[in-house]
Formats: sequence, C-alpha cells, structure tokens
Amino acid sequence: MKKILLAGVAAVVMIVGPATAADLGVAPLYRAPAAVYSWTGCYVGGNVGEGWSRQNANETALDPTIGFNSGSATAKTSGVVGGVHAGCNVEGTYGVARGVVIGIESDWSATKLSDTQIAANTLAGVPVGVGSITFSENTKWLVSIRGRAGVAVLPNVLLYGTVGVAWNHTDYSGLHIFTACPNCSAVNYGSRNFGWVAGGGIEWAMGNSNWIARAEALYYDISGASPRGLQLASGNVSTTWYWNDLQVIEARVGLSYKFGATSLGR
Repeated sequence: MKKILLAGVAAVVMIVGPATAADLGVAPLYRAPAAVYSWTGCYVGGNVGEGWSRQNANETALDPTIGFNSGSATAKTSGVVGGVHAGCNVEGTYGVARGVVIGIESDWSATKLSDTQIAANTLAGVPVGVGSITFSENTKWLVSIRGRAGVAVLPNVLLYGTVGVAWNHTDYSGLHIFTACPNCSAVNYGSRNFGWVAGGGIEWAMGNSNWIARAEALYYDISGASPRGLQLASGNVSTTWYWNDLQVIEARVGLSYKFGATSLGR
C-alpha cells in the first residue's frame, strides 16, 4: 500500500509541478553553453628575440711567391633579431578536428649577425709566409614561409611545430694578403640564398580578446656563397672564396592580433 501511495504522489508532482510553474509565469532556467576559444582566423603581429649564427669559411689562392696557399675560419656571433609576421589558422572546420590547429605563416626579421675572423696563410695545413686572410660576414635579414601544426592543450593554449623555406641577405667580404697589398686578393659579395627552417613554440590567447602572446624557437640552415676574388696586383679573377651553409638559431617572443571571432558561436 505504501509503495502505491508513493508512486501516486510522484506522478502528481510530475504532472502538477510544471503546470504550476507555467501558471505562475516562471520561465525554465536556461544556461548558455560556455564559450570555447577558436583558433580559426588570420592574424598579424611582431616579434623580437636573440639570434646565434655559425658559418665556416675558407679560401684558396695562387700566391705569386710561394704558389697555392689557403686559410679557413669559423664565424660565431649573436645579435638582436626583430620583425613582423602574418598567418592564418584553421581549427574544427574544413575537415580539421576540434583541438587540432593547422595553418601557414610568413615572417620577415631584421638583424645584424656580423663577425670578422683573421686566419694565417697555410700551405698543406702549415702556416707559411707573412700574410693573412680576413673573412667577414654580415647577415642583415631573414625571411621564411612555414607551415604550422599543433594541438590546443587547453582551449586557449596552443603547442605547435613549424617547418618551411627560408632565405637571407648576407654581405660577404674577404682580403687575402700574400706579403703586402697590392700583392693581395679581395672580394665583396652580397648574397640572397635559400634554405630551410624548422622549430616550435607555444601560444596563449589572452582571455576572450583578440590578442595572442607567443614564445618560439627556430633553426635556419641557408646555403652559403662561393664568389670569385680579384688579385689586385695582376687583375686576375682567380681566387676562390667559400662560405659554407649559414646556420642560425633564433629564440623570440611575439604578440599577434587575430581578426574575427574569438570563440565558437560568436
């Protein structure tokens, strides 16, 4: 009997309760779903950081007094790197799963990665003569176009990797003194070469705003240069200078502004 009574009371409450609320004009409680950040969209921004470069150089020349001789050196330097970037991301659309972000980005960075080294004249690896060889390099800017792919470890925190093509502008100069100028060889050469770049980073979308902060690291490997030098005394263009691949590590922070909606449903 008790079970029958309890079942009856429950049925009455289920029927009468909603009707009473409607009679009193009380609307049912509605909670909007929480906004979820969306990485989809395009952005522009700026970045600044530090760069470290390394490049090997060598030269072989025909010395009028002792014959062929050569020298080599390694440039190691660092400097401030700063510039601008722009790109676009896609998340949760166009076949990309929610929480997975893919995109493309391009950047341009100015710098002054400059170094000068002085090496001795060598013959068969043994220092010889009274002259010397001076190698100078000055990288003025770096450009890259990269694909990006990452995972939103939190709705507004993105971990990503990036890889693409890069190119540079580097000025090279050298002076090989056999005994004393004009018995020497000189070269001045501006180079724009291609290579590759890869790296990764983290981005943080700040609250529900359009601003995104980032920290990232990039590694560049760009082809060097092999200009021909001029022997000043004779006017012969016979000296060969070699600067091997330019390697640059860049660590930087940046700030971007994302256009459009910042969350799903906006």
